[in-house]
Amino acid sequence: MAEISYEKVRIGIALGGWPFPEPEPQLLWNYTERMESLDVDSIWFTDRIVSPTFTLETVVAMSFIASRTTKLKFGTSVIALPLRNPTILAKELATIDFLSGGRCLPAVGLGTEDEIEYEACGTEKRIRVSRTEEAVHLLRRLWSEDNVTHKGKHFTLTNVTVQPKPVQKNLPPIWFGGRSEPALRRTAKIGDGWLVSQVTPEEAGVGVQKIKSMASEFGNHIE
Repeated sequence: MAEISYEKVRIGIALGGWPFPEPEPQLLWNYTERMESLDVDSIWFTDRIVSPTFTLETVVAMSFIASRTTKLKFGTSVIALPLRNPTILAKELATIDFLSGGRCLPAVGLGTEDEIEYEACGTEKRIRVSRTEEAVHLLRRLWSEDNVTHKGKHFTLTNVTVQPKPVQKNLPPIWFGGRSEPALRRTAKIGDGWLVSQVTPEEAGVGVQKIKSMASEFGNHIE
C-alpha cells in the first residue's frame, strides 16, 4: 500500500476592519490572546488609510500584536503598496519581523479604487501598477542588501542601507492579493504567494493552478 502523506493546514483569521462592538483596544487583545491559546496560525489586518470606517493602521496594529504574543503570526490583507514609500515600509516591516522573531507576513496589493485615497497620500491611481512593482523590487533589495542604489520610474535611492534586516530565513514572503487576470499574472511574475478572499474553494483552486502555470513561464517558483 502506498504511503499517504499529509500536509498541515494552517488557519488564519482576517479581521476585516474592526469586528468588535466597541472601539476598545482590550477587545482586540482578548481576541488575539484567545487565538494564540487555540494555536491559530495568523491574524490579518485590512488596510485603509482614508476611510470613514473604523480601521486600524496595519503596521501599527501588527506592532501591537507582536508585543503581546509569542507565536501568532500577523499580516496585511492587503497593504496598499502604491500609497507607501517602500524605504520606510521596508524599515517598518523589517523592524517588526526582527522584534517578533520572524512572524511578519506582508501581503500587498494595488489598493482601493477610490481616487481620494491616492490623492490624500500624494500619489495617483493611474501609476499604481508600476509603482507597486517597483516597490516590491526595492523591498526585497533593502531587506537583503546594503548600500542599495536604484534609479527607477518612481523612486531613486543612493547607497541606502536599512537595518535591522528581517530575521526570516528567506526574507518575509511577499504575497499578492487580487483575483483579476492581471492580478494573477502579477502574482505569478513577482509574488511569493497569493492571498485571495471571497471566493469558493473551487475558484481558489483554479486561481492557484493559473498562477503556478504562469509562474513557471516567468521562472518564479511559488510553492
